[in-house]
Amino acid sequence: MLSPLTDRLHSPNAVGFVSRHIAATGYEAIELAGVIDELVAVHVRDDGIEFEA
Repeated sequence: MLSPLTDRLHSPNAVGFVSRHIAATGYEAIELAGVIDELVAVHVRDDGIEFEA
């Protein structure tokens, strides 16, 4: 994966409380791809994933 800031290889991962909460929903991995023009919040829930401006 290329970092959008440096255009170099990057391997992001979530640790600590975030990874525990995501794992509790039953997801093992979440891949976000593409480009957006504004900041968004990503809500990971048991019934799916939602994006909020």
